[in-house]
Amino acid sequence: MRNVWESHLDSELAFWRRWLTEPLFDKLRSARLAEINDFPRYYIDQAERAPGERVRVLDVGSGPISTLGDAAAGYDVELVCVDALGVQYNALLDEYGFTNLPRIIPLKGEDVESRFGPASFDIVHTANALDHFEDPYLAFEKMYAVCRSGGALIVISVENEGEHQKYLGLHQWNLRADDDGIWLGSRTSTRNLRDVTNSNDIYSWSIIHETAEFRVFCAIVKKRS
Repeated sequence: MRNVWESHLDSELAFWRRWLTEPLFDKLRSARLAEINDFPRYYIDQAERAPGERVRVLDVGSGPISTLGDAAAGYDVELVCVDALGVQYNALLDEYGFTNLPRIIPLKGEDVESRFGPASFDIVHTANALDHFEDPYLAFEKMYAVCRSGGALIVISVENEGEHQKYLGLHQWNLRADDDGIWLGSRTSTRNLRDVTNSNDIYSWSIIHETAEFRVFCAIVKKRS
């Protein structure tokens, strides 16, 4: 029997089918495709990798097309994309002719440590996805575990998306960041994701996009444990 989270996956898949095909999303789709070979140098700086070194990157909840590129001048970037709907997304990419894009590994965020092992990536990234997971707190814990010491864990999210979306579909959680942490909230409780991290870690956050309707934050944990 499907649980509540699984029952909402069909709506997420339907959204991405529209995103890949409908004129409404042409601008966003073109912008995403234009960046597939451009990995942000700023993220590499957070992970303290020297030029010429391999940078292993895990994008968790990547969707069918990652927001990250797979190349940066002077670095060997290895981009690994995982998503609970990886099988379905790969089928969509094939169906609509996006055969040159990286394949998505079918994997929930909660399972990344069991798949890859601890301290296996320099950068662990999730963009507009963590609040869609079945258990975001557990997923964050596992994402932190697969990030090596000296690496960086990066969370990008719309603030309080659950409230904005009236808790429809996969929007069952709220995320926000401030100087004290990254706050994960449900309709009944709130937890600080920084409780998972070590006191020696370096934490920072900023608002990277803001309109009258919503704000998008980026929170970074530079792992020092």
